[in-house]
Amino acid sequence: MANVCVAWLVFTSTHSAIDVGIVAIAESIATLAASLPAGTLVDRFSRRALLFISHTIQGLTFALLVVLLTLQGFHLNLLIAFVLAWSATAELYRSTSLSVLPELVDASDLVNANGIDRASTSIAAALSSAGAGGLIVLLGVSFGFVYSAAAYAFAAFLVAILVRPRPHRGTEPDSETRTGLRGMAHDMRVGFRWLLGEKGLWELSLSATAFNFLFGATWAFLVVYVGSVVKGGAVVFGGILAAYAVGDVIGSLLVGTTRALSFAGKVWVILYGGVSGVLLLALGLFPTPIVAITSGLLMGVAVGFSANVWLSSVQNIAPAGMRGRYFAIDGVLSFVAGPPAIAVGALLAEGVGVAAAFEIAGITMLIFALVFGLMKSLWTLDGRSRDAGSAERLCN
Repeated sequence: MANVCVAWLVFTSTHSAIDVGIVAIAESIATLAASLPAGTLVDRFSRRALLFISHTIQGLTFALLVVLLTLQGFHLNLLIAFVLAWSATAELYRSTSLSVLPELVDASDLVNANGIDRASTSIAAALSSAGAGGLIVLLGVSFGFVYSAAAYAFAAFLVAILVRPRPHRGTEPDSETRTGLRGMAHDMRVGFRWLLGEKGLWELSLSATAFNFLFGATWAFLVVYVGSVVKGGAVVFGGILAAYAVGDVIGSLLVGTTRALSFAGKVWVILYGGVSGVLLLALGLFPTPIVAITSGLLMGVAVGFSANVWLSSVQNIAPAGMRGRYFAIDGVLSFVAGPPAIAVGALLAEGVGVAAAFEIAGITMLIFALVFGLMKSLWTLDGRSRDAGSAERLCN
């Protein structure tokens, strides 16, 4: 709901694709800046405590935003400041939540647990995305921020009373050389060396940089696409996001019924790269509400399935004390293209039109899918669990 309300507030207040892009770039910059420090924190300290802290900060952020919007009205600079705080804290939450699940379930249940986790999150996202459109119409955009503040506070409460992860190696620094900024830098160098040794995962992360660039150049401007090309309102905008979330549920849960982990690299390249590229192209060529909502649903299935395969593969391959750093490094590689992608997307939207921007991104994504499909280590990546003893020794 917060994502919908932020995008809608900016576009309806300024009517500028450039301003929508500026806010999205601020979000990406904050994510990048927080990613590597967050990864080392996740491998050093209690993941339960980090979950609680991140939810609490985000709840307070939105509560303060509501107060200032009420007293001062909309100011783009003010909103950017809050987006920076929200996004940086969200990156800490992302690395923590992705790392903690194997400490909560047995290894044999991991794929289904990831599916259920993504599905439950997507169901909530589907309901809140659709609900956000209605709330914007009925109660105003500020009420969405009130809801967000309350939701984060409730999430922090649930973490405090329900989450009990098993201890993981690396929770506490084990020597003086691993304390402070110098120790964090040492930990991150070890993380990079480990990832470079896992060639398939390394190539997967590089491919994510390319694919996410094209998503960033288009999906950040979905609100512009809906308002300017599809000629729909807040309900259509929320409906597309809701359809995407429903598709994510379906795709996430399907993984546990297949042998997809055996073909993790092929799944990633074909679904996340190829199918998504086709659907971005369809959005550009056929800008109608039905096509947009259907494409959102199918894209959600492709992304949900491939994301569960990727996540379960990483959790199987990476040692427990390395997961936070892997997700931090992967996050940097995935999101480093975010600000320039959004800048390119804004320029394309203003220059050739947002529909053409979707077409260009779709075609380019298909080309990238072909290129990365030719990389043997990625194409043959097996995401099933294996002996990670050597990596565990390196981690220590």
